Amino acid sequence: MTGRGSIAAMALVCIFALAPGTLAAAEIAAQANFDDGTTGPFDISQYGEGDYVGEVVEGMGPDGSACLRLVNARPGSASALVGSIAYERGHTYTMTFNARTEGDAASVSCFLDAGDYRNKFPTTYSDPFILTEEWQQCHFEQLHLEGRGYVVNIRTNAPTTAPVLIDDVLITRSEGRSAINWAAAQWKSIPSADSVYAGYQAEALNDGIQSYAGTDFTRRAMATEDAPGPHWVQVTFPAERDVQRAVVYWNAEENHIFSARRFEVQALVGEEWLPVAEGSEAEPTLVSAVEFDALQATAVRIVQPEGAGPVARPEIMWVAEVEVY
Repeated sequence: MTGRGSIAAMALVCIFALAPGTLAAAEIAAQANFDDGTTGPFDISQYGEGDYVGEVVEGMGPDGSACLRLVNARPGSASALVGSIAYERGHTYTMTFNARTEGDAASVSCFLDAGDYRNKFPTTYSDPFILTEEWQQCHFEQLHLEGRGYVVNIRTNAPTTAPVLIDDVLITRSEGRSAINWAAAQWKSIPSADSVYAGYQAEALNDGIQSYAGTDFTRRAMATEDAPGPHWVQVTFPAERDVQRAVVYWNAEENHIFSARRFEVQALVGEEWLPVAEGSEAEPTLVSAVEFDALQATAVRIVQPEGAGPVARPEIMWVAEVEVY
């Protein structure tokens, strides 16, 4: 129970669509239309060996204005539009841009989150956008669970030498109450569990530490007793909070991720615990995030049914952090 190994396997953050009307209007985080002859807040970068070209060209945008032209001089290299944004925890970031190729079909992919340099999260690229000579709008969004500044990246995919044109890059950030993690200790929320494995402590559930290496195991995560029966962890708020999202960071030890295979989210409304969402993970994952209809609650509980824990330890619930927005 006290292993201190680093993480070798990574899993993508699970992103669930928000219920209609649960977020307020978005605000612009960054944009570039290249009409001033520059790449705006972004830069041109290169991956792999070989020459590449990235330049603003006039009169080739979808409306006849300027756009960005990326060319890989040979297969095996890749050029990209990159930038940096100081992301805020709990917001959903949305990127849209127009793109097309010149000549042969090509594809681009992008990401809004380059991952943690300490290997906390993986790089989460979008699926490739297959481009033709007709302009098309590409759309990608991501629930951002970190507060650091990460790279924005739109890159051509090797191997291809087909020029790619990009225009009207827009990144927006959702606004509203979903951006506040009410489970955090700073809001006087109290963590608890149905049981605590010897040497662990419930306070690890909302202390803001989700790193999986370099931290004492008693602070890195909280584990319930390894015993048959359902298990749960919860955070109790000092007053009613408007909530609509729960995020669970599962523990990782000795190159293994100990995520529950099934779990239920319950909210304490008045004196009644209401089931508000369910989650399942067919493969081990570091983070699970679920959305539910906005409501006022005084506590949120994550329940793991009997035997639904990680494959290696099905009767234990092993959680690094819980966040509620």
